Amino acid sequence: MVSATIPSNSLLLLLIAICSTYLSCEVESFSLHQSKSANVATTVKSQQIRPTSSTSLFMSDAALSLTGQEEDDDEEEWVEEEFELLTERDFYNTEWKIGTLMDDTPKSPTSIDTTWVRLMTTEDGQTNKAVWGDGSKGKWMIDVPSQFFSISKETFGGWFGKQIWAGTIEDFYFLEGTVRGWSPLSPASVIGQWQAIRLGNMDGGDRVSAEERGEAPWFMEDDEEGESEALATTDEEA
Repeated sequence: MVSATIPSNSLLLLLIAICSTYLSCEVESFSLHQSKSANVATTVKSQQIRPTSSTSLFMSDAALSLTGQEEDDDEEEWVEEEFELLTERDFYNTEWKIGTLMDDTPKSPTSIDTTWVRLMTTEDGQTNKAVWGDGSKGKWMIDVPSQFFSISKETFGGWFGKQIWAGTIEDFYFLEGTVRGWSPLSPASVIGQWQAIRLGNMDGGDRVSAEERGEAPWFMEDDEEGESEALATTDEEA
């Protein structure tokens, strides 16, 4: 039997080599683990960022949607309502109560000249005639696109002058405007103002009730002015 004797120095070197190899493997394992952890952290970070970005985009879409809705609402608020224009047919054979206040008279209710006027047409439908309560005659006309309305009153066929009641149609039951007149001695000028109320058809079969007409627009304007004055007085007292 041969026995091998290993010097103590060689044994020490062998132990050192084994330890070095082991340490090397541990270091590699630790480095690989750290690398994987870093990759996982990066993935998690990326996944945490993406929802934030996507939520931001969603909020932007919502904001845009709300903005678009507000714009639509604004457009709906400014949509103009179309209404049917009045034509001559709406005035055929109608009777109106008309009050006129001339500029050369005192501004009081007793100075208002109240009468009636009937709006008719000739049998051939070519001429619109106006017959006044005092027996005077004239003509009436409507310009449909502009809704301009006028009634004339002639003196002796117009030889001694003519007066024209004119204004813009803003209501089916009420009319108002200014009076223009001329005579052989004076040029055409504004000489007064007028207001008229629809009474109904001349045959009396279709009369307009006060309930159907409602309140006259000029009375509503007076009420609004009165309220404004009352508010102004209240503010001054406060």
